Amino acid sequence: MLLTGDDQMLNLARSQFDHLWTLRQKNNDEWQVPYCHSDTGWNDYRPMSPELPVQLWHLSGSSADADRILRTGDPNRLNHTFSARGGGGDAGWFRFVNGHSPGYPEHILQASYHAVAQALDEIRRDDTDPKKVYIQHWIHKNPVICNALVQLTTGSPNPIYHGGLLLARLRYFDSGQERPGLPSDVSALVDQIQVKNPQKESFRLQLINLSPIHCRKIYLQAGTFGQHNFDQMEIGQTTHSIDSKWSEVRLPPATSIEMRISLARFVNTPSYDTPLKSRAEGQPTIKTRNPNINPGNVSFSWKTGHPINEEENETND
Repeated sequence: MLLTGDDQMLNLARSQFDHLWTLRQKNNDEWQVPYCHSDTGWNDYRPMSPELPVQLWHLSGSSADADRILRTGDPNRLNHTFSARGGGGDAGWFRFVNGHSPGYPEHILQASYHAVAQALDEIRRDDTDPKKVYIQHWIHKNPVICNALVQLTTGSPNPIYHGGLLLARLRYFDSGQERPGLPSDVSALVDQIQVKNPQKESFRLQLINLSPIHCRKIYLQAGTFGQHNFDQMEIGQTTHSIDSKWSEVRLPPATSIEMRISLARFVNTPSYDTPLKSRAEGQPTIKTRNPNINPGNVSFSWKTGHPINEEENETND
C-alpha cells in the first residue's frame, strides 16, 4: 500500500476479518468471533477487536472499512473506549475524528497519565529477580506510552504490533532546532478527518504556541515518509495552494491557529528525505561493523533454555 497506493493490497486482511465475522455467535446480546482453532474446531469466542479494521480504514479511507469498525460493537460503547497502550481504544479515536466523542482527547490523555504513573510505581515496587523472569514481565511495566501522542498529533493509529511502520498522515519537524518533532511549547491536535475518496482527504489541525515570548516555526510533512502531498491549506477565510509534501508554519508567541489541510494520498514515492535534509545532500548511511576491529570492553554470554524452565527441570530431577 505504501509503495503502490493500491488498497487492493489490503484484501487479504479484509478477507480474514470478514470470514471470522461469518463465524460469529451472539452471547449476552453481543456478537463474538472465534480467536482460536483446534482439533475440536473454532473456539475461544470473544468480541471482535476493532484494531485491524481501524488500520484498514486509516490506509484506505473506504466506507466499507469504516463499516467493519462499526460491526465490532455498539457505537455508544465505542465512543467511551480509551486505551493508553493501543489496541481496543483505536475505535474511540476513529469515532472522535469522525465527529463523535468530543471528550476523547482529555480521556485518552488522562488514561495515559494513569498508565505511566502505574508503570513507574510497579517498577519502584518490583523486587523480583531479573534472572528468573521472562521478557513479558517488563512489557506492562514500560512507562513509555505513545498511543495518545500519535493519535492526537498525527491523526493516525499506532502500528498494530511493536516494530511495524508508522504510516501517519502527518509528521512534524522543528525548523528552529532542525530536528524531528514539535518545537518546545507547541501542542498539536488533529480532531477531524474527512476522506472524500481513496485518493483525496482533508483534516483539521490545531496548533498552539504556549510560549509568551518566542516565535516557533514548524515544518509539516505529508505522511511519515512523504508519501502524501499537500494540496491546500485553509486558514480562516484564506486558502493557500501548496502542491508539496512539505509546508512551513510560523506561530507567533501565545498564538493558536486552526487550519483545514487537503492532501492527495499515496502519490509520492516514500523516502527518508526530510524538509531539513535530503539523501542527495549526503546523509550518512548505516555501515555494518568491521569484524576485524576490536569493539572494546564489550562481552556477551548466552545460555540455552530459560532460568525458570531450568529451575523446574532441576526440581523434577
